[in-house]
Amino acid sequence: MSRGPGHYPLHRVLLAEDSKSMRAMELALLQELGVTRVDQAENGLQARQLLLKHRYQLILCDWDMPELSGLDLLRQVRHHPATQDLPFILCTANASRDEILLAVKAGVSDYITKPFQPAALLAKLDLWLAKIPAPNLRLEEQAAIDGRLDQL
Repeated sequence: MSRGPGHYPLHRVLLAEDSKSMRAMELALLQELGVTRVDQAENGLQARQLLLKHRYQLILCDWDMPELSGLDLLRQVRHHPATQDLPFILCTANASRDEILLAVKAGVSDYITKPFQPAALLAKLDLWLAKIPAPNLRLEEQAAIDGRLDQL
């Protein structure tokens, strides 16, 4: 259930999607929930680079991207201690049972199959963001200054 704009203004989300139009729609949904701190990546490698620089409260990621797939990015995120518990929502056109099982085995937090209704993704985003406490921005900034953000 959406709580309206401004509900998650301190949360930082990584949005990884190679389709410009899908990325714009997903960004608009995040903004509708009041998320203003969104970093965007057009492929999996860009997303990985952003993960090296910033701390996120949630990742919204396409499965089928160039350079590094969403599934491979998920595996890397789950393998690293600093990000292993980070909520990861996978958007996929791969709706077969076997492919969904691959994502579940890799540790996906949630998934949504394309095409989807914006309201369905909005509900999932709101559900996951509501579970995550707002970050302490001072601690986040200090960690970046001290260089404590580990390599994936």
